[in-house]
Order: sequence, then C-alpha cells, then structure tokens
Amino acid sequence: MENYIVNSTFVAYLADIYENSLFPYVQTIKEVKEELGHLRGIFDIRIEEIASKDQTLQKGDWEKYLSEVDLSLLRTAKASKKILITDDKKLAKAAQVNGVSVLNTPRFIATLAFNGILKYDVAVSILEKLLPLYNRKNVLKKVLKDLNNWR
Repeated sequence: MENYIVNSTFVAYLADIYENSLFPYVQTIKEVKEELGHLRGIFDIRIEEIASKDQTLQKGDWEKYLSEVDLSLLRTAKASKKILITDDKKLAKAAQVNGVSVLNTPRFIATLAFNGILKYDVAVSILEKLLPLYNRKNVLKKVLKDLNNWR
C-alpha cells in the first residue's frame, strides 16, 4: 500500500459524514490536527501523526496562497515521498509543481476500492454520502461513474 498524507479538507469532509473508516489508511502532521481543532472544533482525530519534515520547495507565486500548515504538509509529503490527499486546488497545484503526487478525496476512495482495500459497495456508499457536501460534484460523479464501469 502507498503512503498517503492528508490535509484538513479530507478530514473535514469525512468527519461531516461521520466516516472514519478511511483514517487507518492515511497519516497527517500535528499542525493539521491543530488546525482542525481551531477551525472546526474537531479534536479527536484518530489518524496516525507523523513528524513534520523540512524540505526545500520550488519558489513560485503559489506560495502566497498557502497557509503555513499547508506548506509544512507539502514539505513533509515531499520529504517522505507520500501521496498528498487534498481537495484544495491551490495546494494540489503546489504539490504538482513540487513533484508530489496528489489525489482528491473521491479518487482516493476509488483507489482503495480498485486495490481491493475497500469493497465496491462501501466505496460507493461513502461517495454517495459525500456527494451533497462535496464542492466539486462533477469530480465526484466522474469517480462514481469510473467505479461503476470498473465493476
């Protein structure tokens, strides 16, 4: 199994639908957990925490759009060679610029199903619960279609 690291949008989406079954497959950093506590009141996050790592990032305009938490997460993902799970377009773009692989939440869920880690029905159920809340519904609908075609 690949190494995945998540930001706060992933956790917030799953917390909003009371879905914590995916947490054992991911890791995050202390700063993300603290951010979730301050911004969303989510304090009991059962995701493995790893130490933040320092890594040089490419310079660019994108830096001004990211928080210190996002930058720390990106440096850690790059240094650890982890796949970043985020639904934040600006963070995803910065990750790509820096050679970090990125998946959004729906694609991550589908990847777990494709790899036999999640049962098809479980993946579809999670995605359908997520649909009313997810900002980019077209992305989620495409993932559902891909899952149905795969089955």
